[in-house]
Amino acid sequence: MKNLCIVTTTLLLSACGSVAPYKEPPPDQASATLTIALGNEYGQSSVSYGRADEDGCLEFPTLLAGGSVRSYKQAAPAPKDVRIPADGPQILRYYREIGRNASAQACTINLRFEPKKDAHYVVTSDKRYETSKSQSWWSGEQTTSKEVCMVYLLELDDKEGLKPVPIKQIGVNPTRFGVPGCPKVATK
Repeated sequence: MKNLCIVTTTLLLSACGSVAPYKEPPPDQASATLTIALGNEYGQSSVSYGRADEDGCLEFPTLLAGGSVRSYKQAAPAPKDVRIPADGPQILRYYREIGRNASAQACTINLRFEPKKDAHYVVTSDKRYETSKSQSWWSGEQTTSKEVCMVYLLELDDKEGLKPVPIKQIGVNPTRFGVPGCPKVATK
């Protein structure tokens, strides 16, 4: 009986946390091409597509993932093309995690944009370092450096080449484990 209870609980929890894979829009639906070209980074990074389920809750099936949280070797997965709907605003999520210990870092960037029918977009990532100086009681001035995640969304135009796309970074209210509710776009 104890084993049955453990198996049942495990199946229930895994069913609650599963997200159906991304399905490209059918050929007769307005769509755009999205090329995902993650930067040369260390750690684990991914780009996911935000869609609402039948209850209006957001779920994020992964479009492309690469790297390993345990590796500090820089790597970029091969670029991937996917078709996305072009019938209104769309949400993409960039996630990056480095390390699995007390000094682990993670960043999540949710962005919304409105793709045009038959357009070609490129999403890519990068990192930069921001340094700051502060007074240290022991050693005078101290310089610290912080890594900042960056995501770029560009439109590939035949005449102009790559040009920036207007995006809006949005907040998504997460759910807490065991608490009813669903992730939705945060309203101020």
